[in-house]
Amino acid sequence: MQTQFHHENFECLMCAPYRGKLEQNLSKIEVPLTAIHCTNTTCKEHTSDIQNFHDEIVSACISASKSTIPYSSDKSKKVIPGWSDYVEGYRKDAVFWHFIWKCNNSPRSGYLADIRNNTRSKYHYALRYVKRNKEMCSANKLAESIINSKTRDFWFEVRKIRNAGGNRPSNIDGVSEPSEIGELFANKYAKLYNSVPYDVKEMDMLKTDLEEAILSGESCQESVISVDKMKSGIIKLKKGEHDGDLGYYADHIINGNNSLHVYLSLLFSTMMLHGTAPAGLTKIMLHPIPKDKRKSLSDSDNYRGIALSHIFGKLLDCIIMAENMEL
Repeated sequence: MQTQFHHENFECLMCAPYRGKLEQNLSKIEVPLTAIHCTNTTCKEHTSDIQNFHDEIVSACISASKSTIPYSSDKSKKVIPGWSDYVEGYRKDAVFWHFIWKCNNSPRSGYLADIRNNTRSKYHYALRYVKRNKEMCSANKLAESIINSKTRDFWFEVRKIRNAGGNRPSNIDGVSEPSEIGELFANKYAKLYNSVPYDVKEMDMLKTDLEEAILSGESCQESVISVDKMKSGIIKLKKGEHDGDLGYYADHIINGNNSLHVYLSLLFSTMMLHGTAPAGLTKIMLHPIPKDKRKSLSDSDNYRGIALSHIFGKLLDCIIMAENMEL
């Protein structure tokens, strides 16, 4: 029962220091009260204030997480055969007891230090074991899938074995320099996403209607995003989502505190009323992934672009969708 409690509540325990540090960081932010209380929809004087407010909130979250939650700087995420069967359980115990040990001022001796050292030793032993016996672990997993008639698991293991060596191409369309490859995909997607025709007059009319609605003040009341609306949107965020650039994750918001909800409510409401958005919300990162790994990975036509956008943009979408569902 004790081990089960550890694993189920470990994430909650890890969030407590994050929320505490986040509270400290947010308290140091100078809230742009002039911009927040401004009701002039044509005002352009507070754009930089809104941008700075956004940047400081993001920085507060990232700084709080880096100083309180362990993370790995290794972005390669290599698949280790046998990890889930032999290592994962030991790792959870080791990370949990290391966290408890740190919270108690890292004692060098005593009962808590012994448990921490013992769980770390078991984890590292299991990790060395699977690394030395990775071929055997893969074969055992494959045999288990066949014996239990788990067809899907069987082919999943086959794909892992085939891709174990990595298939990153040395060039794309004859281009090998990273900067040139990036430029190649940028030009390709720019052409693709601007290839859909549209009626210029219709777009101008739509823009005019929106500007008139803003200038009339009809949307001012609707632009206010309350803390309750903010929370209803946060519930719909998915853990692990990120912007692909700043290193800002949905988890920063999901595990945030009430002060963060209030600051985001003020930020979003001010953005909506002024009709402006921080630079980060208007930018996406396109990540090319292969369409078919059996075809040439050196051909740019064999890649589709996955767009990674700012978490605040996704949160705003969630808020709008949650509000529409209530209507």
